[in-house]
Amino acid sequence: MCVRTLLAACLAVLSPLAVGHDTATGFQKPATAPVAEATSIELPMELLASRPLIRVKINGQGPFGFLLDPEATHNVIDAKLVETLKLVPLKFTDGTSARLVDLEIGKSALTNVAYEPRDLSRVVPELGPSGQPRGVLSLSAWPDQLVTLDYTKWRVTIAPGALPDPDAKAIFALGQTPQLFVALSIGERTFRCHIDPLYPGGLLLPADSVLEFPLAEPARDDGAMYTRRGLTAIRLARVETEVTVGDFAFKAPQVQFGGSGNDALLGWQWLADFSLTYDVTHGRVRLDQPKRSTAVR
Repeated sequence: MCVRTLLAACLAVLSPLAVGHDTATGFQKPATAPVAEATSIELPMELLASRPLIRVKINGQGPFGFLLDPEATHNVIDAKLVETLKLVPLKFTDGTSARLVDLEIGKSALTNVAYEPRDLSRVVPELGPSGQPRGVLSLSAWPDQLVTLDYTKWRVTIAPGALPDPDAKAIFALGQTPQLFVALSIGERTFRCHIDPLYPGGLLLPADSVLEFPLAEPARDDGAMYTRRGLTAIRLARVETEVTVGDFAFKAPQVQFGGSGNDALLGWQWLADFSLTYDVTHGRVRLDQPKRSTAVR
């Protein structure tokens, strides 16, 4: 397994805004209602060091690679790209200003999208400057729509709709952050597990829990990975105990052990057989296994 990293500086709430016309100046000024097309679209999903990435045009220029971060709280465009594209804040007659751009994402056209310029030169630490994303995009770009990251098809789908109420089996409640935490059981112990599509690893349990479970083999050193908290040394072992998350069960899975604390972390290596559908407006996520793969990890 390669040493990987996670987003060390993470970011991003998209605020696509409707516009209201200022009759005194002719300028268009942000209103309060989001602007997003209520039609279904499908986009190719790439992986940048095991993190989901899509292509985005900014004011008709590009496309540029943007990380798609379900936990983003602001949209971000790399500060150097802001300078290259000569993006400047719009100033209004009431003295206020806003950083707004128009985005094209596949067939989705988003107008007056708020963003923040930031240095993204080390967002993916294992890659050099030329390999970094040019921005980070939040799922709130598509309000009142469902955004699905389907790892089995390498696609991102945006469609109108809403998810049913959480049932803790396949549909889970989002936190206010918005982070996705679910109950993960292994043996007689239940962890609060953070499902993070930007974590490039698999299932990471606290380092000291390696002593709690029967192992099919001794745990071995396996380098290090970046979580959102920083670089974590990893030990790897296959456990002889079933792991369950809601309706999903994993027989004798391979598990990473590392870091302190009490929570588990689940990322890309375990999500490869799944799709995640986010209903950000209502704070819900559906976990699905389209192929219903029973392969042992």
